[in-house]
Amino acid sequence: MKCRQSGNANLLALLCIISFPIGVIAADPVESVQKEATEWTKLRMETVRMETDWAWQREMMNSTLSALQERGTTLQEKRDQLQAKAAADPQATGDLEAKNEAARAMMSTLEKRLKSLSDKLIQMRPSLPPRLSQALELPYRSLVDPTLGTSEHMQQAMTLLSRCAQFNKAITYGEEELLLPGSQNPRLIEVIYWGMSHGYALDRVNNIGYYGYPGKKGWTWEADPEIARQISQLIAINKDKSDPAFVEISARLGSTTLETIKE
Repeated sequence: MKCRQSGNANLLALLCIISFPIGVIAADPVESVQKEATEWTKLRMETVRMETDWAWQREMMNSTLSALQERGTTLQEKRDQLQAKAAADPQATGDLEAKNEAARAMMSTLEKRLKSLSDKLIQMRPSLPPRLSQALELPYRSLVDPTLGTSEHMQQAMTLLSRCAQFNKAITYGEEELLLPGSQNPRLIEVIYWGMSHGYALDRVNNIGYYGYPGKKGWTWEADPEIARQISQLIAINKDKSDPAFVEISARLGSTTLETIKE
């Protein structure tokens, strides 16, 4: 797969070539080209599937939140109307109390659904890129605040989904403190993320590259000294310190490595 970045300083668009380990070169150039085309097609299909799954899940969660928020607002308005009517007409107190009880039951159901959605967002946090997770500290803290009202609770959930969607569409570069494999303390190093799917970190002092991805136990960094040069080149292009060029660098789709796809 190939990705390329233009020279426009206001656009962060990188193109990279995801390469397979170099094997024995086929004797027939046509057959070699056909194999490469087939492998590229498989990678493209898997990439489209992952993007489609994420888009569908995001749309579903956004739709659920919008429906819950609208329903909660309607229930609160009905409650206020019933209370006002009860104060003006004492004879209708019995009926209004019954209606209030039904409204309270519906509100309770709404709150349970909202809590279920919030729990899923909280469970998702360890798998977020570290930079994004830190940026969402305040919304996440508000999400678990027991004193937060239903409307504010919904707003924080919407904020989390929106920020994740924005991050997933961008290439993000910067320096951040990371606790990397083999280190006992966090270190400040350069990191570049490809949306929420994967990222690369560069330890220039020790000339070691790291590949990051959302693993089974949360976001995971793996050391790979062989990609340090490529990461340095990607960062230089992103910072407009190098001319745009194709860069070959390893990556994986989900838990499936490129070597597995090739087979």
